[in-house]
Amino acid sequence: STSLTATGGVTYTWSPATGLSGTTGASVTANPTTTTTYSVTGTDASGCIGTDQVVVTVNPLPIINGGADQTVCAGQTVTLTATGAATYTWSPVVTNGTAFTPVVGTTTYTVTGTLIGCTSTDQVVVTVNPLPVIGAGVDAAICINGLTSLTATGGLSYAWTPSTGLSATTGASVTANPIATTTYTVTGTDVNGCLSTDQVIVTVNPLPTVNAGLDVSVCDGQSATLTASGALSYEWTAPVVNGVPFTPVSTANYTVLGTDANGCINTDQVLITVNPIPTVIGGADQIICFGDQVTLVGNGAVTYTWSPTVTNGLAFTPAVGTTIYTVTGTTAAGCTSTDQVILVVNAAPLVNAGTDISICDDGTQVTLNATGAMNYTWFPVVTNGVSFVPVVGTTTYFVTGTDVNGCIASDQVAVIVNPLPTVIAGNDILICTGVPITLSASGAATYSWLPAVVNNVPFMPTLGTMVYSVTGTTAAGCIGTDQLSVTVNPNLAADFTPVVSVGCSPLTVTFTNNTPNSQNCVWAMGDGTILNDCSTVTNTYEQPGCYDVTLTVTAPNGCISELTLLDAVCVEELPVAEFFQSTNEINMYSTEVSFNNNSSGADQYIWSFGDGSPTTNDVDPIHDYINIGYGSYQVMLVAINENGCVDTAYSYVELVEELIYYVPNTFTPDGDTYNPIFKPVFTSGFDIHDYVLYIYDRWGELIFESHDATVGWDGSYGANDQIEIVQDGTYTWVIEFKVTKNDEHMRVNGHVNVIR
Repeated sequence: STSLTATGGVTYTWSPATGLSGTTGASVTANPTTTTTYSVTGTDASGCIGTDQVVVTVNPLPIINGGADQTVCAGQTVTLTATGAATYTWSPVVTNGTAFTPVVGTTTYTVTGTLIGCTSTDQVVVTVNPLPVIGAGVDAAICINGLTSLTATGGLSYAWTPSTGLSATTGASVTANPIATTTYTVTGTDVNGCLSTDQVIVTVNPLPTVNAGLDVSVCDGQSATLTASGALSYEWTAPVVNGVPFTPVSTANYTVLGTDANGCINTDQVLITVNPIPTVIGGADQIICFGDQVTLVGNGAVTYTWSPTVTNGLAFTPAVGTTIYTVTGTTAAGCTSTDQVILVVNAAPLVNAGTDISICDDGTQVTLNATGAMNYTWFPVVTNGVSFVPVVGTTTYFVTGTDVNGCIASDQVAVIVNPLPTVIAGNDILICTGVPITLSASGAATYSWLPAVVNNVPFMPTLGTMVYSVTGTTAAGCIGTDQLSVTVNPNLAADFTPVVSVGCSPLTVTFTNNTPNSQNCVWAMGDGTILNDCSTVTNTYEQPGCYDVTLTVTAPNGCISELTLLDAVCVEELPVAEFFQSTNEINMYSTEVSFNNNSSGADQYIWSFGDGSPTTNDVDPIHDYINIGYGSYQVMLVAINENGCVDTAYSYVELVEELIYYVPNTFTPDGDTYNPIFKPVFTSGFDIHDYVLYIYDRWGELIFESHDATVGWDGSYGANDQIEIVQDGTYTWVIEFKVTKNDEHMRVNGHVNVIR
């Protein structure tokens, strides 16, 4: 049903009456069985009638289909999809057309469908069967190539995966023979067709890696020990026990069977080789002299070791005495045997050629006498015990002596014939007085001078000429001599005088050379300046301070003399004149200026103010520029220190014409004699030749212009015979003019009132 309500009238009549709760009144209830158009007739208070209509549409109920009932196994999804309406609501709550996983058991799902606001329902039964509990049995372990039985429970039929190593893939019981550890999955199906799985692990244990050890090689009669590894227990071919020594009688293979902790078994073999003992021969016994070489060679084996230690087949020089050498021979298989050799070594004679001899090349003879043997042979050829004169240089003489056993020994002696040294005293020396010299002889090891001086040590020779002789001795004691002469010339006495020595910066000083017969005169002025002149020089010192001046002169004999005057010139520092003033610009109304003295290094001051007034010695004066004309006046400060040095500082004071003017704001051009003209009044400070006055009306029109400061506006406008007086009101004025004190152009404006 629905409620129908009319408005706009006082009384109402409804038609048709089908499905209505009544036919009169503003509100009625409509419940038609089919779509119906209702008309309402309304009458107002004046009896006037009007009509309107309303359509009540009756929609059919939707036919809802929730779908067929469903049976699934636990864990499977179900999708409920209803049709016949526009929207759907399920109870219990699910989403129409979306898969979900129902719980185990039977559940009735009711769907409500809505179409154009009309609803209807349907139901679906969902049955969820539980999964079977499948068992695959306990995990098993086998060795490689072994097998085991697998049995499943809990289902009606079974399927096994993977098929690798299985005797079958279906059935409750199968046989497994995998080559590696495998996880087998069994899928069991119950009477409802529901599936479940379980797994069993068949572990495939590897065979132990049995290691019988490395092949063994022994010598005949030696024992061997076989020790296997890689398993838990071992069983060897008789008569071997693992890890127990035994003596093999011949070469043979031995097999071991090893079992690990899993019971898996593997085997390995080892070869034992039995090698024969060699027959070793060391050689015949020997007698030799000391210094002779012997070679011992063993036979009958592959390698040989001698004791005392020598190298088989390699010559060596044995020590004096009788020694038994034992050789041990070893075959390629490491089997050994021994033999002995007796070696007798006679001592060599103790030949002594004597001590080395050193002489000088002055004809001295030497005699070589060897001892310790029976007869001797010298090289170079000399006769043992007979004197001779050797040649200059170092000669090594070799002597060979032979004793009663025929054993030979040798020795050597050096004969050194040292040459006499060529001693060089050096060149003759010419110097000036006061110059030290050093005599340095060469050609020997030590030197002795006469007159007595020390070689390579400076000394001061006396005036005149002296001959010095030197004797040089070599390290071998050989002697040589030489001599030289030393001549000492007299020096000039350098002398100069400055004209002045003290003054203010910059200071110019003249210096006069007073040294007679001087040449090549060089002046070092102390400030970095170098001058060359033997008479008079002049130098200007710019910077304050004291300066050392040096004059270097050369005498006709070439001797150089020098004189340095310490602090020959002292330049006094200038004071610094500096001041500040209260202003640089004054006018006729303010003519006083204060001066602040900021000078340094001065103790006296002189001020000049540039206006013709007397100077003053005040430190910080105040000066009044009264009764002077317009213009600029130079101010000068002279600062003087105690040494009379002066510095000057300058400034200026300018008396300017001050700009003074005023502009009236009202005038009355009414024909009487009172205030008839508007004219700005300039007292001072402007250029009368650079002046313009403009008058504008309220619309911005220029109505008056004057270029003469003495000519004002009388309130008229127009030209020729059209001149009229302006109306009362406010007018704008603009004045342009130049300021005399700084040539600035100014533009000012304002308003003037015209009253008549």
